[in-house]
This record gives sequence, C-alpha cells and structure tokens, in this order.
Amino acid sequence: MHRNPRFLRWFLVTLVGAGGLSATVNVVGNPYGEFPTDLVPPTYENELEGKVMRFERLASRPDALILGSSRSTGLPPAALREVGARQGFNFALTASATARDGSAALNWSLGGGASVNTVLIGVEADYVQKFESGGRGSRARDLVRENLEGASPGGTEWWELPGKLLRSLNVAYLGESWTSLTTRPKERADDLVIEPDGLLRHPRAEEERAAGVREAEGWLEETIRFHMGEYRNFTEPDPVEIAFLQDLVRRAIAEGAAVRIFHTPFHPDFADALVQEDIYGRVHDRLMDALLSLCAPNVHVLDFARPESYGGTTDEFFDATHTDSVAGRKMILAAHDASLDLCRPDES
Repeated sequence: MHRNPRFLRWFLVTLVGAGGLSATVNVVGNPYGEFPTDLVPPTYENELEGKVMRFERLASRPDALILGSSRSTGLPPAALREVGARQGFNFALTASATARDGSAALNWSLGGGASVNTVLIGVEADYVQKFESGGRGSRARDLVRENLEGASPGGTEWWELPGKLLRSLNVAYLGESWTSLTTRPKERADDLVIEPDGLLRHPRAEEERAAGVREAEGWLEETIRFHMGEYRNFTEPDPVEIAFLQDLVRRAIAEGAAVRIFHTPFHPDFADALVQEDIYGRVHDRLMDALLSLCAPNVHVLDFARPESYGGTTDEFFDATHTDSVAGRKMILAAHDASLDLCRPDES
C-alpha cells in the first residue's frame, strides 16, 4: 500500500500541535486546581487538595486544629481565638470522612510544621462506622491515602505533573478548562468555597436557606429519610475506626495538645425520628460510650447531639445533620466550657 510521507508528517505535526494547545488550555484554565498555575480560580476545587494548599499558605502554622467529617467543616477557626488560640485551621473533610482521615490529617499537619495546643474533633456514628470499599466512605479514604498518608507537605511534585497532564487530554476536560477561562468565578455553578483557614462555605445553600427555597424543596425531610436508611443498619462503632480515633488522640496528647471531642448535632426532627424507631440508643448512646472510653488527662468529651446543649437553634441547620458557622462558633465556645465536660462531671 502506497503511503504519503508528507501526509504523515503533517498529520503528526497537527496531532502534536493540537495536543500541545489542549494541554496549554488545560494547564492555564486549571478547572480542578490540579496544576500549580493559579492564574484563574478553579471551577471545581478538590476539597482535600484545596485545604492542603491553604494550610501551606498560612502565614504561621496553626496551633489549633478542627477535625471531623462534613458536619464539622462549618466550624470557624476564627472562633478559636476567642478561647486563646493564635491560629486555627479546619481540616475536617467531606465525602464521608472517617476517623482514619482525621488521623491522617493530624499526622500530615504536624509534619507540615503545626505545633498544636488544641485539637477539636467532631464525631458522629458515620465517623466511626465501617464502609466497604467502593461505598460512600471509600473516596475520602482513597484521597487521604494518596495525598496525606506518608506524604510530605509541599504540594504536587513535579514528577506527578506529566500523568495529570495526560489524563487531562480529553474533550470533557478541555471544555471545563475553556469554561474556567471564559466565565467569571461568581457565575459558576459550583457551591464550594474554602476560606484561607480551611472553613468550608456553601454560598448557594446559604442563599437558598435564607430565601426559604431549601425548606420548600423538603431538604430536611429528604436528608432525614436518607440518614434513617443508613442508621437502621448501624449496630456499633467499628473497632478499626475507633483504633484510628484512639491513635489520633494519643498523637495529639503526645504533642502537648488538649483534645476536645464532641458528638455533632442532630436536627431535633431527626433526633425525634431516631427515638420513634428506637434507633437513637444504638446510634447515639453506643457512640458516646466509645467516646467516654477515651477520657484521660487533657481529653474532654462533650455531647452536642441536641442543639440546646451548646445554645444552638434549628435555624442554624442546613439539613438533618449540617449546621452553619454560627452554630459552629457556639460549639467551639461550648467545647471549652468545663461544666459540659463529661469526662469530669464532678468538676462542673
């Protein structure tokens, strides 16, 4: 078969040129924040990588850390200054994070130069429940394993960039990059803002709640049904996750930190639904027993499952389990109230 060398050359030149142009657009557009360009804000930010980046950009390393799942991402580190901290950072993670993730986040933070005096940990049944590989908790654990466990702070290493670049060479990624370059950040649909201190905000959800949209759409009822389906299958905390929580506490104490562990709040309607189906004792009481077993010098355990315990209100909930930063501030201050410390009830 006759082959045209000139055609092959032009084909290869065109292919390489198109690939190079696509790669340039992807690196500059950087829709997922994977490349160290920072020329435009990412359209969709990877929460874990975003928190790592903000931690590294702090003017001074934090002396107070907030750990936990998505239910603790709204606790504002600025409130820690009201109880004596110099610089706080919220390293709570979404995507159904568990105690293993918290342990990895603490170890990584200490390796990054943090010298902590306070570690605040929000815990609920999900945080110490076993999720099988591929289930709702596996994504967070995989991210932590790849990005935190055994890794040194310092961002993306240069040898990782070629692989990321090759994975970006597809039409979908190129479209996202073009959107990132041509759309102003405030017009983007993504609802995730990571503040410099790690606080997670969801502006669209805040606007919808204020306008009554979330109530009209039945967000509370929907999330109650979702969590009821999960908690009906909950029997007791997973010993493996409890071991990670124990390691986390021991490591923090070894660093000289005071550890304050609290049960995250339920919306009262959700708590009532758990009581009605006789699930509350399993989900709440067994977890509190596990947390109280961690009591030791410099360890404080608090029960904020009911919002009135920390002075909260139902208006501060986004759904059945997630609260805003107003409630978060109240929890941080209440966690430092000696009268609420269940490890030392006689001292209240």
